[in-house]
Amino acid sequence: PTFSSGPSQYQLKQQLKQVKTTMPAVKYAMSMHVCESYQALLRATEEPSGRDSKPTKSLLSMCLRAMPAHIKQEQEMDDIEAKAAGMKLITAARNLSSEMYSDIRDRDLGGHGGEHVKTILRAHGTAIMRDAVESGLLCQEFATLSIMHCIRMRCKLEAEILVVTVLSKAPWNAPTSFQSRLPSVFSVLEDFRSYTGSTSAYFRVLKDMFSRERMPIQWLTTKDF
Repeated sequence: PTFSSGPSQYQLKQQLKQVKTTMPAVKYAMSMHVCESYQALLRATEEPSGRDSKPTKSLLSMCLRAMPAHIKQEQEMDDIEAKAAGMKLITAARNLSSEMYSDIRDRDLGGHGGEHVKTILRAHGTAIMRDAVESGLLCQEFATLSIMHCIRMRCKLEAEILVVTVLSKAPWNAPTSFQSRLPSVFSVLEDFRSYTGSTSAYFRVLKDMFSRERMPIQWLTTKDF
């Protein structure tokens, strides 16, 4: 796919200025820091030679990208066991991320241990960003800023994950007529298709939204489709 420079920097700046007038200063600064830290992570785990970040089909790559979910599940199990044993969570805490990263790096895995750690780090960072959007810690404007960073750095996979998260977070009501207009949040997906040139990802996101009943399928009968 071809990539453009992403959403208009001026337009996004105006949106963030508006958010700044209504959001507490501490939360605004924290949200901006989170987005900048994620951008730094994308740079640090950048694909060699500027290759686009794409979901590969190898079993190993699929397992590596699933590691953040495994880490989260293991941590939840540790917390449950600590509570059952009457231990304070801060006392029982383990740094599971560091343990697993060190294990993979030490195993080397055919001389590519370091590259595999980068894959997990990027997936883990993206999972944290997804959770931040889902929980409401990051508003739509800051989520859009992170999507813009992904697009500009040719991280299509990560951008797609965040687009799905933004759309899933938004409230969706069924259309009332053929003339009903799609909510403004849908522009996040339209812009993603426009800026990346990826029609396949566009329809993949739509399929996910409809199949999981996150978006009423009646929208397909409106003029916007």
